[in-house]
Amino acid sequence: MLDHADSERHAAPTGLRASAATTPITVSPVSPAAEVLVGTTATSPTQLARKSSAGGQRHLFAGSFGGLLSSAALQPFDVVKTRLQQGRHGSLVVVFRDLVGTGSQRNVLRLWRGTLPSVFRSSVGSGLYFFTLNEMRQALSRAGEHGAGGSSSSSSNTSTSRLPTLSGQANLLTGAAARALVGFVMMPVTVVKVRYESSFYDYKSLISATRDIHATHGLRGFFKGAGATAMRDAPHAGLYVGAYEWCKQHLSKSLTADQLGPIPTATATAVNFVSGLTAGTIATLLTNPFDVLRTRLQLRPDLYRNFFHCALLVIRDQGPRALLDGVGIRVARKSVSSAFTWTLYEYLLSQVG
Repeated sequence: MLDHADSERHAAPTGLRASAATTPITVSPVSPAAEVLVGTTATSPTQLARKSSAGGQRHLFAGSFGGLLSSAALQPFDVVKTRLQQGRHGSLVVVFRDLVGTGSQRNVLRLWRGTLPSVFRSSVGSGLYFFTLNEMRQALSRAGEHGAGGSSSSSSNTSTSRLPTLSGQANLLTGAAARALVGFVMMPVTVVKVRYESSFYDYKSLISATRDIHATHGLRGFFKGAGATAMRDAPHAGLYVGAYEWCKQHLSKSLTADQLGPIPTATATAVNFVSGLTAGTIATLLTNPFDVLRTRLQLRPDLYRNFFHCALLVIRDQGPRALLDGVGIRVARKSVSSAFTWTLYEYLLSQVG
């Protein structure tokens, strides 16, 4: 075919260009990771940088939008969970009644207490997390092509993911690292949110909560429980990404065994949501003790010296079962929130990509 093309070019009159519609053009094969960034056409370094930047912005936007919607809708679960984890309490019904009130004092809007810092943390935090996670996955995918072993394969027509496919270990590593980094950056917002949701403090506004934390504990007060948060977030995110990708891979294969071509959008959305629910349930169950200790540390920094001291006192005074406080409400909230955020994130990427 190349010899035929060469003969056609030699036969053309001097100074006359061959038509692009009739002249075959050979394009060098593009690597799977590069296809994610630049499609299937050759691209200059400048164009590649621009496309990479635009891709990062899409991940940032998609993650932020998904986090904002899920956080606002599921805030009541977060408030109830904080009340359950703050210490000795009654049943879920008692906590709910104390929170909402009874009779003429009933106010359902109290379930959305602390929504502003929660939405800010989730939208900004989710955007930063998905942006960071994408950059890490792209880097490992490119490194894998050069022998580093980070990438196992690329996304194919039978995959529901818009991200490069990595090995199980790489999924765990990137998920944990990205979440730990973003969790530390967003820690001050998390501390204010937890304090404001709790019944231990009668804050009238978020500004008064912020001022009180700074006046009592200084800047260090905004990072109380950072260790426990990292020990909760990093394993949770690592387990979640690993389980999520594993579930998607196996569900996609089972649903599209006899199908040729790309997976329909509706099927891909269903696969992503079910995978998110499954992964969220597993990761949340395994990391709930760290969430309980993180909440206690942030609510009572005067009582607990550090993570290990907090764990010792909680187990000694209330027994190991206290480490499962709020696990039901947390699983319900976290699994649905994660599934919704990831499904919307991947859907938005598929629409704008």
